[in-house]
Amino acid sequence: MKNGKKRIILLVSALLLVGAPAAYAASSSIVKGTVLAYHYVVNNVKSTTAASKTQAITVDGKTYLPIEMVEEGTQTNLTVDSKSKTITFGEKNMNTPLQKLITNYNEYQATKNPAYTNIDGKSFASVLAAEEHGYRTLHLKPKAGYQTLHLEVATLQDVAQTESQQGDASAYTIIDADTNKDLFSFSAKVGEGIQSYDINIAGIRELKIQSYLLAFDLPTDVILPTSYLK
Repeated sequence: MKNGKKRIILLVSALLLVGAPAAYAASSSIVKGTVLAYHYVVNNVKSTTAASKTQAITVDGKTYLPIEMVEEGTQTNLTVDSKSKTITFGEKNMNTPLQKLITNYNEYQATKNPAYTNIDGKSFASVLAAEEHGYRTLHLKPKAGYQTLHLEVATLQDVAQTESQQGDASAYTIIDADTNKDLFSFSAKVGEGIQSYDINIAGIRELKIQSYLLAFDLPTDVILPTSYLK
Protein backbone atom coordinates (compact mmCIF):
# COMPACT_ATOMS: atom_id res chain seq x y z
CA MET A 1 0.00 0.00 0.00
CA LYS A 2 2.78 2.41 0.87
CA ASN A 3 4.56 1.77 -2.42
CA GLY A 4 1.39 2.33 -4.42
CA LYS A 5 0.63 5.53 -2.55
CA LYS A 6 4.19 6.80 -3.11
CA ARG A 7 3.95 6.11 -6.85
CA ILE A 8 0.69 8.03 -7.17
CA ILE A 9 2.10 10.99 -5.26
CA LEU A 10 5.15 11.08 -7.55
CA LEU A 11 2.98 11.00 -10.67
CA VAL A 12 0.68 13.71 -9.40
CA SER A 13 3.58 15.86 -8.25
CA ALA A 14 5.26 15.69 -11.65
CA LEU A 15 2.15 16.25 -13.71
CA LEU A 16 0.63 18.99 -11.57
CA LEU A 17 3.62 21.06 -12.62
CA VAL A 18 2.17 21.25 -16.13
CA GLY A 19 -0.49 23.59 -14.76
CA ALA A 20 2.15 25.82 -13.17
CA PRO A 21 4.50 28.15 -15.08
CA ALA A 22 6.67 25.94 -17.29
CA ALA A 23 9.68 26.54 -19.54
CA TYR A 24 8.79 26.07 -23.20
CA ALA A 25 11.33 25.78 -26.02
CA ALA A 26 10.52 28.08 -28.92
CA SER A 27 10.44 25.29 -31.49
CA SER A 28 8.58 22.70 -29.43
CA SER A 29 5.22 21.41 -30.57
CA ILE A 30 2.60 19.52 -28.57
CA VAL A 31 0.25 16.99 -30.18
CA LYS A 32 -2.97 16.32 -28.27
CA GLY A 33 -3.86 12.71 -27.51
CA THR A 34 -6.99 10.96 -26.24
CA VAL A 35 -6.92 8.44 -23.38
CA LEU A 36 -8.78 5.21 -24.13
CA ALA A 37 -8.71 2.56 -21.40
CA TYR A 38 -5.16 3.50 -20.44
CA HIS A 39 -4.10 3.50 -24.07
CA TYR A 40 -3.93 6.64 -26.15
CA VAL A 41 -4.45 7.71 -29.72
CA VAL A 42 -2.14 10.19 -31.47
CA ASN A 43 -2.65 11.03 -35.13
CA ASN A 44 -5.10 8.11 -35.32
CA VAL A 45 -2.44 5.59 -34.31
CA LYS A 46 -3.16 3.50 -31.23
CA SER A 47 -0.20 2.79 -28.97
CA THR A 48 0.08 -0.45 -27.01
CA THR A 49 3.64 -0.09 -25.76
CA ALA A 50 4.77 -0.30 -22.15
CA ALA A 51 4.41 3.47 -21.71
CA SER A 52 0.79 3.42 -22.83
CA LYS A 53 -0.03 0.58 -20.41
CA THR A 54 1.05 2.67 -17.43
CA GLN A 55 -2.16 3.63 -15.64
CA ALA A 56 -3.43 7.17 -15.64
CA ILE A 57 -4.83 8.43 -12.32
CA THR A 58 -7.77 10.67 -11.40
CA VAL A 59 -7.56 13.26 -8.62
CA ASP A 60 -10.46 15.62 -7.83
CA GLY A 61 -12.13 14.72 -11.11
CA LYS A 62 -9.05 15.44 -13.23
CA THR A 63 -7.11 12.75 -15.14
CA TYR A 64 -3.32 12.83 -15.09
CA LEU A 65 -1.05 10.99 -17.55
CA PRO A 66 2.38 9.61 -16.65
CA ILE A 67 5.29 11.58 -18.13
CA GLU A 68 6.43 8.55 -20.18
CA MET A 69 3.03 8.29 -21.88
CA VAL A 70 2.99 11.97 -22.81
CA GLU A 71 6.54 11.81 -24.18
CA GLU A 72 5.84 8.80 -26.36
CA GLY A 73 2.44 9.92 -27.53
CA THR A 74 3.53 13.41 -28.56
CA GLN A 75 7.11 12.57 -29.55
CA THR A 76 8.08 15.58 -27.46
CA ASN A 77 10.80 15.43 -24.84
CA LEU A 78 9.76 16.47 -21.32
CA THR A 79 12.46 17.37 -18.81
CA VAL A 80 11.36 17.64 -15.18
CA ASP A 81 13.43 19.88 -12.91
CA SER A 82 12.39 19.13 -9.34
CA LYS A 83 14.51 21.95 -7.91
CA SER A 84 13.00 24.77 -9.98
CA LYS A 85 9.62 22.98 -10.15
CA THR A 86 9.40 23.39 -13.92
CA ILE A 87 8.88 21.11 -16.90
CA THR A 88 10.64 21.91 -20.18
CA PHE A 89 8.76 20.79 -23.27
CA GLY A 90 10.77 20.02 -26.40
CA GLU A 91 14.31 21.20 -26.89
CA LYS A 92 16.76 22.13 -24.18
CA ASN A 93 17.65 25.80 -23.90
CA MET A 94 21.37 24.99 -24.19
CA ASN A 95 23.02 23.06 -27.04
CA THR A 96 25.30 20.10 -26.29
CA PRO A 97 28.09 19.55 -28.85
CA LEU A 98 27.69 16.20 -30.58
CA GLN A 99 31.25 15.18 -29.71
CA LYS A 100 30.49 15.28 -25.97
CA LEU A 101 27.98 12.42 -26.35
CA ILE A 102 30.00 10.13 -28.65
CA THR A 103 30.80 6.81 -26.98
CA ASN A 104 32.42 4.95 -29.87
CA TYR A 105 34.03 5.74 -33.24
CA ASN A 106 33.98 3.32 -36.17
CA GLU A 107 36.14 4.56 -39.08
CA TYR A 108 35.58 8.21 -38.08
CA GLN A 109 38.48 10.08 -36.52
CA ALA A 110 39.21 13.66 -35.50
CA THR A 111 41.49 15.47 -37.93
CA LYS A 112 42.98 18.93 -38.41
CA ASN A 113 43.89 18.27 -42.05
CA PRO A 114 43.21 21.56 -43.93
CA ALA A 115 41.85 19.52 -46.87
CA TYR A 116 38.91 18.62 -44.63
CA THR A 117 38.66 21.55 -42.22
CA ASN A 118 38.26 24.29 -44.86
CA ILE A 119 34.77 23.98 -46.37
CA ASP A 120 32.58 26.53 -48.14
CA GLY A 121 34.93 29.34 -47.12
CA LYS A 122 34.65 28.33 -43.47
CA SER A 123 37.57 27.08 -41.38
CA PHE A 124 37.15 24.67 -38.47
CA ALA A 125 39.76 23.76 -35.85
CA SER A 126 39.04 20.05 -36.43
CA VAL A 127 36.36 17.81 -37.90
CA LEU A 128 35.35 14.16 -37.74
CA ALA A 129 36.32 12.47 -41.02
CA ALA A 130 35.91 8.96 -42.44
CA GLU A 131 37.85 7.81 -45.50
CA GLU A 132 37.51 4.02 -45.39
CA HIS A 133 35.20 1.80 -47.45
CA GLY A 134 32.16 0.20 -45.80
CA TYR A 135 30.00 1.53 -43.00
CA ARG A 136 31.32 4.50 -41.03
CA THR A 137 29.53 4.86 -37.69
CA LEU A 138 29.40 7.14 -34.67
CA HIS A 139 27.72 5.86 -31.51
CA LEU A 140 26.07 8.32 -29.11
CA LYS A 141 24.16 8.08 -25.84
CA PRO A 142 21.67 10.95 -25.53
CA LYS A 143 19.88 8.93 -22.78
CA ALA A 144 16.45 10.25 -23.79
CA GLY A 145 17.47 13.72 -22.68
CA TYR A 146 17.26 15.59 -25.99
CA GLN A 147 14.60 16.52 -28.53
CA THR A 148 16.63 17.35 -31.65
CA LEU A 149 19.87 16.25 -33.32
CA HIS A 150 21.24 19.11 -35.44
CA LEU A 151 23.66 17.47 -37.85
CA GLU A 152 26.02 19.31 -40.22
CA VAL A 153 27.96 17.24 -42.77
CA ALA A 154 29.89 17.50 -46.02
CA THR A 155 31.17 14.94 -48.52
CA LEU A 156 34.57 15.86 -49.95
CA GLN A 157 36.91 14.44 -52.53
CA ASP A 158 39.66 12.34 -51.01
CA VAL A 159 43.01 14.13 -50.72
CA ALA A 160 44.55 11.42 -52.93
CA GLN A 161 42.23 12.30 -55.85
CA THR A 162 43.57 14.80 -58.37
CA GLU A 163 40.15 15.90 -59.64
CA SER A 164 36.83 16.46 -57.91
CA GLN A 165 34.27 13.78 -58.70
CA GLN A 166 30.97 15.67 -58.49
CA GLY A 167 28.91 12.49 -58.68
CA ASP A 168 30.58 10.75 -55.74
CA ALA A 169 28.16 10.42 -52.85
CA SER A 170 27.55 8.85 -49.47
CA ALA A 171 24.30 7.75 -47.83
CA TYR A 172 23.67 8.73 -44.22
CA THR A 173 21.24 7.02 -41.85
CA ILE A 174 20.34 8.05 -38.30
CA ILE A 175 19.40 4.95 -36.28
CA ASP A 176 17.78 4.26 -32.91
CA ALA A 177 20.40 1.82 -31.62
CA ASP A 178 18.01 0.25 -29.08
CA THR A 179 15.42 -0.80 -31.67
CA ASN A 180 17.59 -0.66 -34.82
CA LYS A 181 14.91 1.58 -36.34
CA ASP A 182 15.89 4.08 -39.04
CA LEU A 183 14.93 7.58 -37.92
CA PHE A 184 16.14 9.60 -40.90
CA SER A 185 18.25 9.18 -44.03
CA PHE A 186 19.78 11.37 -46.74
CA SER A 187 22.60 11.40 -49.28
CA ALA A 188 25.45 13.88 -49.66
CA LYS A 189 27.49 14.46 -52.83
CA VAL A 190 30.93 15.87 -53.45
CA GLY A 191 30.60 19.52 -54.42
CA GLU A 192 27.37 20.18 -52.49
CA GLY A 193 29.18 21.79 -49.58
CA ILE A 194 27.83 21.83 -46.02
CA GLN A 195 24.41 20.29 -45.48
CA SER A 196 22.46 20.56 -42.23
CA TYR A 197 19.53 18.53 -40.90
CA ASP A 198 17.36 18.59 -37.76
CA ILE A 199 16.20 15.13 -36.63
CA ASN A 200 13.67 14.42 -33.87
CA ILE A 201 15.34 12.10 -31.33
CA ALA A 202 12.82 12.41 -28.46
CA GLY A 203 12.98 9.37 -26.19
CA ILE A 204 16.09 7.93 -27.89
CA ARG A 205 18.60 6.52 -25.42
CA GLU A 206 21.27 5.26 -27.84
CA LEU A 207 21.87 6.61 -31.32
CA LYS A 208 23.97 5.74 -34.36
CA ILE A 209 25.02 8.09 -37.16
CA GLN A 210 26.02 5.88 -40.06
CA SER A 211 27.33 6.69 -43.54
CA TYR A 212 28.05 4.40 -46.48
CA LEU A 213 29.86 4.91 -49.77
CA LEU A 214 27.56 5.09 -52.82
CA ALA A 215 30.21 5.76 -55.49
CA PHE A 216 33.13 3.75 -56.83
CA ASP A 217 35.66 6.49 -56.11
CA LEU A 218 36.31 7.16 -52.47
CA PRO A 219 34.93 10.44 -51.08
CA THR A 220 35.47 11.46 -47.48
CA ASP A 221 32.55 11.94 -45.09
CA VAL A 222 32.97 14.88 -42.74
CA ILE A 223 30.86 15.70 -39.68
CA LEU A 224 31.35 19.26 -38.50
CA PRO A 225 31.91 20.36 -34.89
CA THR A 226 28.90 22.68 -35.31
CA SER A 227 26.66 19.60 -34.94
CA TYR A 228 24.85 19.42 -31.61
CA LEU A 229 21.92 18.03 -29.59
CA LYS A 230 19.33 20.16 -27.82
